[in-house]
Amino acid sequence: MMLDTYSLSPRRARIVRLAAALFLLVGLVSLVGTAVSMARPALSVRCGAAGCTGRTPLIDLAPEDARPALAASRTAQAAFAHHVARPIVRAGLAATQLIRGLPFAALMLAVGLALRRLAARVGDDLAQALPWLRRAALAALVAAIAPPVTDSLSAMILFPGTPSGAMWYLEVDFLRLACDLLLALAAVAVAWAIDAGGRAERDVASFV
Repeated sequence: MMLDTYSLSPRRARIVRLAAALFLLVGLVSLVGTAVSMARPALSVRCGAAGCTGRTPLIDLAPEDARPALAASRTAQAAFAHHVARPIVRAGLAATQLIRGLPFAALMLAVGLALRRLAARVGDDLAQALPWLRRAALAALVAAIAPPVTDSLSAMILFPGTPSGAMWYLEVDFLRLACDLLLALAAVAVAWAIDAGGRAERDVASFV
């Protein structure tokens, strides 16, 4: 006899729904954070007895290699602030923040929605969750590649406003990139395996 449903037990379904809510919350917060960072790059929030204040230390926004020269010269700091205030520079920084933040938010939301489908207990929950698992795997791949791309682009956007001047720049943390890519590829492989298993079982069921 072939089973045509894949549903969790009530207890496990409750736990998975809580996990789904957590992933969805992180995804929504990530979207808000991305929007804020697009509007105010390098924004930091500090809280104390007097409350919380937001500040944007421009020297922290500069590429790390250019910070010593900026810290040593007020003229250089003023020139850098003027460069960052240019509309085209702000638009470029906003674009890099969007490219960096959106895949992670999409990953969290896709995982959350997949878990919600998996814990629905309304039929073949696994089949309903699988499309979102595939989307999560794709988002994980993009999220792994985005940081080195955006870090390099933002540095090249900002260098013209520093004493170093415009230059080509590549910033890659190869260990982090390798780990993120391996995890993303594992997610893709799991999604493919579940999909292949489901199709194989449906093919067998069609002959029974």
